[in-house]
Amino acid sequence: MKIEKNIIGLVIVFAMVVSAGCGKKTPVPQPKFNKGAARDVIEGNTWYMKGCYLKALESLHKAYEKFTAVDDQEGIARTLNNLGTLYRAEKDYDSALLFFDEARRIFSSIGESRGLVQTLSNKAAVYTDMNDLTKAESALDEADSIAVNKTIVLPTLKSNRALVCIRQKKNDQAKTLLTEALAMTSEAKPFEYATITHAMGVLMETSGEPDQALVYYKKALEADRKAGYSRNTATDLSDIGRVLMAQGKHDEALDVLYRSFNIQTLLNDPTGAEVTSVQIKLCLETLGDKKPDIRVKEHFMKRWAEGEKKAGLCK
Repeated sequence: MKIEKNIIGLVIVFAMVVSAGCGKKTPVPQPKFNKGAARDVIEGNTWYMKGCYLKALESLHKAYEKFTAVDDQEGIARTLNNLGTLYRAEKDYDSALLFFDEARRIFSSIGESRGLVQTLSNKAAVYTDMNDLTKAESALDEADSIAVNKTIVLPTLKSNRALVCIRQKKNDQAKTLLTEALAMTSEAKPFEYATITHAMGVLMETSGEPDQALVYYKKALEADRKAGYSRNTATDLSDIGRVLMAQGKHDEALDVLYRSFNIQTLLNDPTGAEVTSVQIKLCLETLGDKKPDIRVKEHFMKRWAEGEKKAGLCK
């Protein structure tokens, strides 16, 4: 399975369920492996947010083994869902769907509705990436039905539906969904907030409103940057740069695109770096003799491209 490509994606950082006894309802201690598995999941999600996908994969595999050893079906399902998210980020869509389907089967068998809704929403996101909008809508319809029946609030379910609407050129419907989603979240939930504001940026850009697109892309950037979500930060910067280029602001765009390219190079993201480098080249060609001095930028990019990185961001 491929673990060296890039895309932003949705992931669940979950709290372990603690059962309670009778009388004073003293919590029943979790098995040792469950606690260790919970730590591994948190660690895996942390690596994922930083953009270190190989390290994330390693941590999630540890979690899966530990949950399996104590037959913790909910833990297994949540880990599979996170692995599906990781494979989606790598554009390994077949693997992502495989893991989401298995997570869905387990969530359904144990009656864990919220996990089921999240998994179906994530599965819909994969189909949207593949531009298979019929299957995306089917997964979202099922997720919506369960969410309504079980009174489950999941803002990203609305943003995933909105992204389908954008592909279908139903921008008014997408705006309604994203406005509702934003009202359901806050900056206190940075990953969720950044995901929804970024989707609003996509909508504004698609609707021919570049100034508003920049407003929302910058909100996503601020949330991702504060939370340390490095790869998403690079995506936000790249999108900002693209809009600035379309506005003819090539000098501003160049600075932003270099910032994105630096992160992509440090995180060994060749796919993202290739796209951004093309945009940088266009900016430089357009600016011609008016281009800024980029020798310092090139100094570091050359070192990083040759593998001379001192910080060890993914170690």
